[in-house]
Amino acid sequence: METSGKPPTSWAQRKDTVFISVLLEDVKDLKVNIEKENVYFSGKSGPDIKLYEMNFDLYSEVNPDESKYFLKDRQVDIVLRKNDAAAPFWPRLLKGSMKPGWLKTDFSRWRDEEDEAGGDDDDENGADFQNLLHKMGGNAQPDTGAGDASTENAHAVVDSDDDIEEEMPKLEG
Repeated sequence: METSGKPPTSWAQRKDTVFISVLLEDVKDLKVNIEKENVYFSGKSGPDIKLYEMNFDLYSEVNPDESKYFLKDRQVDIVLRKNDAAAPFWPRLLKGSMKPGWLKTDFSRWRDEEDEAGGDDDDENGADFQNLLHKMGGNAQPDTGAGDASTENAHAVVDSDDDIEEEMPKLEG
């Protein structure tokens, strides 16, 4: 079978995590191999069941044991755990300085290094990684601690909706 080339791919990063999305629908015969400095992807997709393949060296090392990938209907998400979360953000995904045409930045997931310093979502040790995997569709269980802000906000919204109903004027006629 002839290889169709490299699939369209996007990437983003956080302090301790790199996100890679391979933008192919209904991937069959998926193979993903994550090594310390390298990622290999292979899969068949499209109406003609074309083979897509890529093998690239990463800018810096990742922890293969803590890295995962998720097969979804419209893409394959690869979540890489950086080896050194204290290191500065990577200036690029690939080891080489040339920017390939198949690789784009995923600005919907991107977070600047300055934003990470605020610690909105991740604590200093990256303990929110399990929640992140859960949101990405993995089978990791989210942290549902008693002080979960999303649960408190959900109750607040319900309470405020009840108050609005009571204050509405009656209809005439």
